[in-house]
Amino acid sequence: MGCVLFELLTLTRTFDATNPLNLCVKIVQGNWTMEINSDVYTSDLIKLVYECLDQDPEKRPTAEQILEQPVISRVRAELEGRVAALEFQPSETQVEHGDGDAGGGGDDALEGGVFLGRGEVHSSEAGHV
Repeated sequence: MGCVLFELLTLTRTFDATNPLNLCVKIVQGNWTMEINSDVYTSDLIKLVYECLDQDPEKRPTAEQILEQPVISRVRAELEGRVAALEFQPSETQVEHGDGDAGGGGDDALEGGVFLGRGEVHSSEAGHV
């Protein structure tokens, strides 16, 4: 979890090396590629990322503990609200079939569709992405 968060915030690999042996050494030593910019991210978020990167697995927070962190729970509540507000719009393929079915894949299938996150599904078969 720590590596994923680190890479999302820095847009760089957590550990980078020219060969597998050097990569292993950097991981064991905990030599990250760079620091997280404190001008951009809160100290709480940075602290959480570094806790997740702790060399001792017993000291790392569990997934449940991460979700309980105020910095995460605030964003989580906002994102859950956005997801709940999304409305499903049928793709062109589903409209053509007339029953909301994307070619026989069932009600929850989105074959040939790309969810855009704005309540829209565009058919990739029709050249829309």
